[in-house]
Amino acid sequence: MPEIYSIANNNKLVVDVRPETENIQLGFQSDENGMYSIRIKEIANISEAILEDTKTQEFHKLHPDSYLGGAYEFTWDINDDEKRFKLHLNTVGIGENTMEQSNISISAHGQQILIKGAVKGKVLISDIMGKTVLEENISGIEQNAFHVNLKTGIYIVMIVAGEVVYSEKVFIKGD
Repeated sequence: MPEIYSIANNNKLVVDVRPETENIQLGFQSDENGMYSIRIKEIANISEAILEDTKTQEFHKLHPDSYLGGAYEFTWDINDDEKRFKLHLNTVGIGENTMEQSNISISAHGQQILIKGAVKGKVLISDIMGKTVLEENISGIEQNAFHVNLKTGIYIVMIVAGEVVYSEKVFIKGD
């Protein structure tokens, strides 16, 4: 079968041209059941690379340095979907505080998210991969509290009020 590749340091490299994107569908296939691993050799101009295993619902940070993530090991069955894996790039690019000029404050305490000074609108809570885990209306009262049942991790809380969006990262401590 014909191939096209470039050469760098006597290595054949795949020519990969795609629109700039943060999520890449990967294909994997093997004719043998067994244990396999996926790793990256180097990471350049990418703040973070996270591999999603859609079969196990796991997310694994890939990094050439094993102390920062390393290889992802998985069991492959010949009947598994070849589109089992997705690669998410640059997923941590949200600013630390986009609400500096508003009176809104967002904080988390255990499994509770507190929003003070919000206007009438909607609150959306997403995981770092962008999946919405909670969507609720807010009434514009001085303080809103939302009890969540989430795993320990960083979540993004967005308040949408008309065309204005406020967002903040919070740390949720799971049970």
